Amino acid sequence: PHYFFLCRIVMSSSSCSGSLSLSPFEEDAQRFVARLRQRRKSSSRKKGKGGGSRPGKSQNRNRNRVLYNQLLMADYFAANPTYDAIQFRRRFRMRRSLFDTILAAVLEHDSYFAPGFDCCGVASFSTHQKVTCALRYMAYGMCADQLDELLRFGESTVALVVDRFCRAIIDVFGPTYLHPPNAEDLKMIMKDYAEKGWIGCMGCIDVMKWVWKNCPMAWRGQYKGKETHPTVALEAVVDSRLYFWHAYFGCPGAQNDINVLDSSTLFQ
Repeated sequence: PHYFFLCRIVMSSSSCSGSLSLSPFEEDAQRFVARLRQRRKSSSRKKGKGGGSRPGKSQNRNRNRVLYNQLLMADYFAANPTYDAIQFRRRFRMRRSLFDTILAAVLEHDSYFAPGFDCCGVASFSTHQKVTCALRYMAYGMCADQLDELLRFGESTVALVVDRFCRAIIDVFGPTYLHPPNAEDLKMIMKDYAEKGWIGCMGCIDVMKWVWKNCPMAWRGQYKGKETHPTVALEAVVDSRLYFWHAYFGCPGAQNDINVLDSSTLFQ
């Protein structure tokens, strides 16, 4: 009813002359409609593009990314690094050889990770900085402020680097390491398990629980099972070469392995 009343007010205000006498309530409604029109016009105006030089904008923060790139290279990637291979493995959650493989593949797939220069001629973030930023973000769940202190990445740059890195990893390694097995793969898998005494075995399935530190308070009931913290279930089928033939992620941690298996797409 209120909508049709406002429509009548709008039509009367646009079609009738100013000599038409309106009740006080209708005059208030006209002013209300005028405010709505003004608000709609102001919201529909095209906003200026963010960034750039304009009055009132704070100056760009000099994060000394070139200096921190030199420190990163000296700590882990130099000929005689500060931290050895054992510390590299513990902090990056992978060996140096695997890191180099991922870095080369991502750099070849996406030119965004190639080093360059900004408009002032200063070197941009190096490939090692970008890959390290994405790996630390995902391996440790680090926030943007921690990566800003460690690698000098701003919050928006962290989000962009992680997004481009994940897309590159899926495009490059997904067809090889994450796909259903074909007939040749099944023969190889069953042969390997038969040699170990598991005749007819097609793989090992397991469900593990990942701690969800930032789980919303309203969801903690369904994501908290026997564990003391909220968790998310990950179901995976992996062979001895660490090839993922199946992965299903996202079930609440309160569900047991049978419920996760029943809701997954493994047998579909």
